[in-house]
Amino acid sequence: MKIRYLAVTLTLISSGALADTRIGAVVQPEFTGATGTRTITSAALEELHFNRDVFTGETVKTPQAGSTVIKFQDSTQIQVGHNSTVVLDKFVYDPQSAVVNASIAFSTGVFRFISGTANDRGVVLTTPTTTLGIRGTKILINVGADGSSDVGVIDGSVDVTPCGGHDTITLTHGQAVRVSAACNGADHISLAEIPVDPAVAGDFDSASTSQNGSSLSHQGSPTSKGGTVGDDPKVARDPDHDGDVDKPGEN
Repeated sequence: MKIRYLAVTLTLISSGALADTRIGAVVQPEFTGATGTRTITSAALEELHFNRDVFTGETVKTPQAGSTVIKFQDSTQIQVGHNSTVVLDKFVYDPQSAVVNASIAFSTGVFRFISGTANDRGVVLTTPTTTLGIRGTKILINVGADGSSDVGVIDGSVDVTPCGGHDTITLTHGQAVRVSAACNGADHISLAEIPVDPAVAGDFDSASTSQNGSSLSHQGSPTSKGGTVGDDPKVARDPDHDGDVDKPGEN
């Protein structure tokens, strides 16, 4: 009897330790093929439909014509473009102190990252060739198949540490760099050189998540294929990606 009781206890402890932790949810209304793989309790692919929870350790992938948008508990957003992969290593939000501690790895593809309402100094973003420290940031990230990385700032600032032991570079509004797979430092480029997926180029004005990371609602609606999502009229008039509506003749 004691042995059976011990076995049941260990099973409960083990299953509790392996439980997935909800950290956010999908806020893109239209499903276009994005999938998530949860590494803790299941290795099966699950379709990332609107309002589906996402979890610590989950790998999110989109197909060639797909995209998705994930919103976390402090309203931080990751907008994932076509043919992209991102790993949500961890995202811990303390509503009492309004502090976030997170680790997110952008493996390949095109992304738009938008800081939420919490203090984000504990957020570390990585690509195969960079480590990024953010400060109230809205940024563009493009990771090539070889691991080369483009990083550009729309708002806020980003500390970019290239691979190969090179010095950290601080980027602010309108600045961008490219780090090659050869890890030979960072080259400054224009923000307009970073690819943007039009399906996730606008902000998503949705309510923040509940305490358990679910039930996120979306206030906008998607446009036709190839247009923008989120009813952001600035996107089509902002070819230089600086976050402002361009005036006639402005590049």
